[in-house]
Formats: sequence, structure tokens, C-alpha cells
Amino acid sequence: MREELKIVGFAAIVCIICSLLLSAAYSQLVDQQVRNVKLDQKYNVLKALGVPVINEKGKKVMTPDEVEQFFSAHIEATVLDMNGNILPDAKADELTDAQIAGLSNKPKDHFPIYALTDPETGDRRYAIHISGKGLWSTLKGYLALDNCLQSVVGITFYEHKETPGLGGEVDKPWFQDQFPEKLVYANGNYNNFRVVKGKVVDVYPKGADHAVDGIPGATMTSKGLQRFMNGDIATYRPYLDQLRAEAGCE
Repeated sequence: MREELKIVGFAAIVCIICSLLLSAAYSQLVDQQVRNVKLDQKYNVLKALGVPVINEKGKKVMTPDEVEQFFSAHIEATVLDMNGNILPDAKADELTDAQIAGLSNKPKDHFPIYALTDPETGDRRYAIHISGKGLWSTLKGYLALDNCLQSVVGITFYEHKETPGLGGEVDKPWFQDQFPEKLVYANGNYNNFRVVKGKVVDVYPKGADHAVDGIPGATMTSKGLQRFMNGDIATYRPYLDQLRAEAGCE
């Protein structure tokens, strides 16, 4: 009996030690994963704003340290609530995924906006967070606007689980390259931005400054992007109007 107890005791000690080691390793991995997600978001903010973080082949040309340093030195972040009002105590870098993208049973309630100032002209570019349902997943990304918050500078997505070759094309250059210079604001009003089914030229023969070609075979993803992009712009609208007035763009 004594030998059996020794065996059981030894096995229990081994299990406890292994559990503690696994728990410690998991905690460290989770922390690293969170840091990696935050870093990837910063890469995408800079990419949307037109900062050369990648080369022509889509490879990252800025190291993580360089991204962190650039962000710290050049990016100003503000966080808004669901009504477009500034949350003075909120820090963009500390926001959780649930706060900026929402959960299935709770809508997002924090809306970060990032500003980059041109040191020569003083003009600014702004990146707002956009997210919402596609077909299979929640798409999360950034939409960057020019100094007068009228024209699109760029768009990126840092997370989605849409079908590769279909809805997954949202992160491909051919799709994202359609957005720059499209207008979200014109003639004193916000455009109802469109991701059309098919080609813009077929829907608007004379052209359109507020629409891009949809993704073939991915109607639901295209509709979802159109819906949440317009919805998020509407949430940011009061603050965008304030920035537009401060820049003398009215």
C-alpha cells in the first residue's frame, strides 16, 4: 500500500508541476498574442494612411520596433463614444477587440481615430476604425481620409474569415486600390458609399465618385462592407464635421 501511495503521490506532484508550467506558458503566449495583434493593427493604420510599411510585393519593410517608434512619434489617437463624442480618459492602445469591434450580444462602443500630420504642409490624414459582419465573419479594418475628411486615402483589413477567393478578396490590392480618391463627402453632404454588384461602369455609365466594384461571387460580403462602412462613418460624423471646420474645409 505504501508503494502505491508513493506512486500516486509522485504522479500527483508531476501533474501539478506540469499544470503550473503549462499555465505559465499559456499566460506568456496570450500576452505575446495580444502584443502581436496590437502591432498588426498599427501596421494597418499606417498602411491605410499611406505610410510605406510594405513594399510592392506586400512584404513588411518596417520592423516592429520601427512601427512602434513611428506610431509613438507621429500618430495622435482620439477615442469617441457611440455618439461621436470624445472619451477623454480612453486610450486607443488599451482598447479591447470587444470595445472596437463588438461581440455577438453587445455592439462596439469605442471608436478610435488616428491622425498623421505632414511635417512640411501641416496637412493631416485620419484613419478611422471600421468593422462589421460580412458573410461568415466580422471584418475589421481601417479607412483613411484626407485633410478635409472628404476623400479616401486608403483602406485595409487586419482580420476577417471570409471565403478565400471570394469574400476574402477584401484584403487584395485589386479591391483596395479602388478606394483612394473616392469621396465620402461632397457638395456639403456625406455620400452613401456603395460597393456595387458587378462593375461601377455598368451601374453608373458616367462614373461615380462614391462607388467601387464589388467582389464577384461575394455579394453578401460586399453588402456587409457597404453597410458597416457607411454606419461607422455616420458614427464618426460629428467629430469629422468638427475637424473639417477646424481645417477650414467647410
